[in-house]
Amino acid sequence: MKKNLLTASLAAMALFTACSKDDNKATTTPSTNNSTSSVKTGSVFTYNHIDYDSVTGTNVLSTTQYTLTMVRDSTISNEKWFIAERKDSKGSQYGLVKFGTDGMYTYGSAGAKMQMKFNASVNDTWVDASNQTCVVKSVNQSITVPKGSFTNAYYVESSDANSLENKMWYNNTEYLLRNEEYDESPTMPGTMILDYRDELVSIQY
Repeated sequence: MKKNLLTASLAAMALFTACSKDDNKATTTPSTNNSTSSVKTGSVFTYNHIDYDSVTGTNVLSTTQYTLTMVRDSTISNEKWFIAERKDSKGSQYGLVKFGTDGMYTYGSAGAKMQMKFNASVNDTWVDASNQTCVVKSVNQSITVPKGSFTNAYYVESSDANSLENKMWYNNTEYLLRNEEYDESPTMPGTMILDYRDELVSIQY
């Protein structure tokens, strides 16, 4: 389940790790156009990672920090991909990330999978690298994270065949602003509680 986004291949963050999901949905084919993204080799995204208790999902257990660095770029099927390093106090994980004109993709054993759709509309749907169905619930949503306040965030919920798994806020410029993962409560079957939250702290282009 733990699907830290640009790692889920990144390691699907691949920025952002996975359980079995409903895989009977169509996948999104990545665009072959070049991205207008400002992300380049050497760009660094810094996030706070907040873990919550496994009983109620309301008490903060720890807050740590990690970075996502675009180490270098590589060409795959005539497309520009970045080799991304997710680094925290425990070490590093690596994955492939692409910022296309239509969205951000990660690359894993199942090929290229969309993680965030750009210029999205309410009810747009895709299947991510963890085989979770993502649905855009709102656009131009306001959100405040350590990096600052934003009014242009997409709000997306992702689910497996049975339950809500993640909530995500992102935009076309700063990308992932906040990601929340949910797990089933061990004391309340059928109730999903907050497992962890990632929030953007800074970006260095």
